[in-house]
Amino acid sequence: MRHVIDMSVAFTGLVSSMMRFRFDVIEAQFCIMAICTVTSICGPEVWKNELFGIELKILITALAAVIAVIALYSPLTVVFTGGVGKNGSTVADTSVLFPAVPLAAVVLPPMIIFCKSTSNAFLTHIVLYYIMFGIVSAKITCKLVIGHMTKSELQLSDSIFCGPLALFFNQYFNTAINEYPLLLICLVWCAFCFICQSVLLVKQICNYLKIECFRIPTSKSLRVRK
Repeated sequence: MRHVIDMSVAFTGLVSSMMRFRFDVIEAQFCIMAICTVTSICGPEVWKNELFGIELKILITALAAVIAVIALYSPLTVVFTGGVGKNGSTVADTSVLFPAVPLAAVVLPPMIIFCKSTSNAFLTHIVLYYIMFGIVSAKITCKLVIGHMTKSELQLSDSIFCGPLALFFNQYFNTAINEYPLLLICLVWCAFCFICQSVLLVKQICNYLKIECFRIPTSKSLRVRK
């Protein structure tokens, strides 16, 4: 749910040049924190209790799916009505359907890889699994926001997708490598890619604006620079 809401907000911004926030990432994060808090206090077995004859975990999953579908309504409306660019294109003069590709690349692989896993590695180490795909989602969302702010075209290829692809092809070849160490390697790789992008982005902004990051220059240094 959080990934879909996060990406849909950035998607809408790239298409319409306006960031629309309603039930967005902050509220979704609070919902996830509440679920994790209840799980840590009451244990995972609490979600097996039934309400109206349905297990709570099924109700929570169904509610998250409904919220995700509702969150997609706004960007889909923008897509079908056209963007603000030439001939109804995005701010970067690309197709309004173009940002849907990274959205699908972030949402679908985690579900496919998790369901196709032949071991319990991802279920046992679910936190590492969520962190890895959370980093992937964060980087792609940042690229969408940057594309919206700079009116630049979004590149489909990204080095961070090597992590999910490694997990996918490992399953395709009948789990040639143990999934747990491979998950750790992919997590480190995705974190490295995201950190590199963040550092380069901050450096570019600082160089363009002629400012320094994490340091406020004194008046003396400003006079010397002038």
